[in-house]
Parts: sequence; C-alpha cells; structure tokens
Amino acid sequence: MPYRVKELSGYGARIVSENVELLRFINDQIEELDKELRKIAKEDPQAKRLMTLIGVGPTTAVAVSCWVGDITRFANAKKLTSYFGIAPRVRQSANRERHGHITKEGNRMVRWLLIQAALSYTRVAKGAARKHYVGVRNRQGKQIARVAAARKLLRVMYHMMKEEIDYEEFLRRGSSAQRAR
Repeated sequence: MPYRVKELSGYGARIVSENVELLRFINDQIEELDKELRKIAKEDPQAKRLMTLIGVGPTTAVAVSCWVGDITRFANAKKLTSYFGIAPRVRQSANRERHGHITKEGNRMVRWLLIQAALSYTRVAKGAARKHYVGVRNRQGKQIARVAAARKLLRVMYHMMKEEIDYEEFLRRGSSAQRAR
C-alpha cells in the first residue's frame, strides 16, 4: 500500500527527503561516469569501430575492447567466444560428441552486455541475423536464442577488430565476411 510523506509518522518525512537527496547524488555520479565512458569510447579506435554495430553502445564497446586487448592473441572467432564463456560446452568420448550449456568461463558482466547488445541488434536487423535468432528461438527457446545471437555478434566483432574495419565495410566485403554473421 503506497504511503504519502505527510501520512508517515515520526521520522518518515525526513527519511524520504534524505533518500531522495541520496538518489539525486547517485544519479549525478552515474551521469559523470557515463560522460567519462563516452569520452573513452570516442578515443579508443577499437571501441569506436565496435560502436558502428547496431545495438553496441559505449559501455559494451569499451568493455569488449578492454577485455579483448590485442585481438591477435585469438586465433579465430571461436576462441574469442570461448574466452567470454558463450561457447557451448563440448563433451567427447570415443566417437560421441555432445554439446551442452555455455561454459560461463568469461567475465559475467561482459557476457551480459553482449547478450543485451545482441537483443538490440536482432530487434532492428532485417536480414540473416534476425532470421537466425527467430529460428533458434522457435526450436530451442528464448534463452538459447539470446546466447546464439550474442555468439554471432561476437564473431562479427572479431572480424571487425581483426581486419580493422567498421560494420559497413564488413557488410560490403560480402560472402567471406557474411559467413561470420
């Protein structure tokens, strides 16, 4: 049941006003940190490149750029997806191979940011990315489709960072670049 400040007895009005003031202070701090993050994203060429992707903002771009560092340390896009823990766990015995849930071995915050960016991307995208997401969602469910979309997005990011190109150039390059999508 909602209460009004005047209806609270004793220290209620004081507690509410102190909490409102505290929230304003915290919001100001968040705004300052957001400005700083946007500045860092504009100065980092790799983050700037990643922000050309639909759904990838300064927070995601800076986080991926910071955690990846030098992209040449990853031999391929699969290694990068494994690094962030969004690759499926593989169990092999003799000639049996089973794929399980994601490994979750990477940074949890960056993995969450990648999934959020992938969701934004699939909402706006009209082509193969949206079709892939819808297909996986219909077959395996929403959660698995989100991770699959994030994995696809991270593969695109890998090629963009490796070849030092923006998203438009990635699309222009055609079939070899398109396979990663």
